[in-house]
Amino acid sequence: MLKILARLLPVGFIDWYEPWLLKKDERILDLIRNLDQNTIQTIVEKKLLRVLNQAAKYVPAYMDFVASNNVDVNKVNSLDTFNSLVPATTKNNYIDKYPLEERCINGKLPRYGNIDESAGSTGVPTNWIRSTKEEKIMHKLFRFEFDYDLQGNERNYVILNTWSSGPWATGVKFCEIMQDYALIKNIGSDINNTLRTLKLLGKKHNYIIAGYPPFIKRLVDKGQRQIKWEDYHIDIITGGEGFIPEWRDYICKKLGVECKIFSAYGSSDVDIGIAFETPFTIFLISLIRRNIDLRKKLFGSKDKIPMVFQYDPMQHYINNVMRTRKDGTKVSEFEITVLDKNIVSPKIKYNIYDEGGVFGFEEMMYTLSEYEKNFVGEYEKLEYSSKNILRLPFLWINGRTDGTVSIDGANVYPSQIEMCIHSDKELLEKTHSFNISINKDKKGGFRFTVLIELKEKYKPNNKLQKKYHDVMLKNLQKLNDDYKESFTKNKIFADPKIILYKFDTGPFKLESEPIKYKYVI
Repeated sequence: MLKILARLLPVGFIDWYEPWLLKKDERILDLIRNLDQNTIQTIVEKKLLRVLNQAAKYVPAYMDFVASNNVDVNKVNSLDTFNSLVPATTKNNYIDKYPLEERCINGKLPRYGNIDESAGSTGVPTNWIRSTKEEKIMHKLFRFEFDYDLQGNERNYVILNTWSSGPWATGVKFCEIMQDYALIKNIGSDINNTLRTLKLLGKKHNYIIAGYPPFIKRLVDKGQRQIKWEDYHIDIITGGEGFIPEWRDYICKKLGVECKIFSAYGSSDVDIGIAFETPFTIFLISLIRRNIDLRKKLFGSKDKIPMVFQYDPMQHYINNVMRTRKDGTKVSEFEITVLDKNIVSPKIKYNIYDEGGVFGFEEMMYTLSEYEKNFVGEYEKLEYSSKNILRLPFLWINGRTDGTVSIDGANVYPSQIEMCIHSDKELLEKTHSFNISINKDKKGGFRFTVLIELKEKYKPNNKLQKKYHDVMLKNLQKLNDDYKESFTKNKIFADPKIILYKFDTGPFKLESEPIKYKYVI
């Protein structure tokens, strides 16, 4: 029925039909299984042109933006012309340039809704506004993800929400959504309160702990002194930051083999629920970890093991772009357009500057069949194989494109430093946090520097410093071919200078718990 609607009827009829589909998981799954690519593209195109014309007609900031870029919106009549003629918006050229109200429909704030604030991890926090209406679709999609990944419709969960509360999007919004589907306690980033709550409610419940990956790890490490994690049934919902596969292995080992961990991708700029991990994307990461040729084919380099998600293309149109950085290197990024007609502050071709990109479902399946002949058979043998593979496109994320340090053209990622630490049991046990930078030395030259904050009971010493250095140098050359080449040509610059700090001292001394950690200085 939707195929006929998509082809013949105006976009308003699709808007009427869509909420009915999203009311029940069975309808969503049936839609995903049966909707062909051409129909999806037809729906996306109609929605896309509608939000573009709406913004160009009713949003003062966007009206000025397209005029300043000499864009005639009337000439944009397809996905192809949208991609070729419409300029990208960014925080620099759009968000920072125009006042908040001018970026809203009719230049006015909505009567009902909320104002979120970014965590400010890349500078000064930014405010973002959403109406009540535009969040309804997101709530329904969250419920589907909760049911699909964690069987939220089949079991009773107690959720401990450890995301920071306040004006930041994730914590409060997550609580607002999930209180309709489970019993939730909004704790914030408080380890002691989280542990007290677990002790108070006891071991008989199914728990979900939701929070940023660094906080989850600190909670698990500190909590093992007070409670036996294996006595509790705990699953994890995380997001806000990426994590390496070894992080998932580590947390599952601590909490028990039955622990399920799922991450979602979003941003306060756009939506907190743009894409989500599924059982199949987690299986896909296991293939990417072991198959170097598959990594090269998908991501252009064997150095990258990104996070992989799936997303609804009828809610967010995402297109791949390549950008040249200041140092001349090219990086894969993507632009997002929110397709909701109720959006009060339209996001059109918005580039968050995350390194990543999209693969169509059929494109990914074909690539996997080339490099992993029996991947379907392997997946079907797994415990969670009863979950049908969702016929949705894939979004891969490798972190912020400015979240690296460049060493003679070799980009070193925080995730690679984290992988080095995870490769050694002693270092993993003693590390609390880290950051990386390029610093000037006493002679005026530059040096690749890694600052390490140790856990509370450990103190810096020369032996430990040397071990960090040797592990970093050895593993970075294994993980990053460009770094290996740079080190060969310029050992003084590329050789990692390790500086150890006691817990909560030096640059790691904080007045309060940060919303997000800064890994690159």
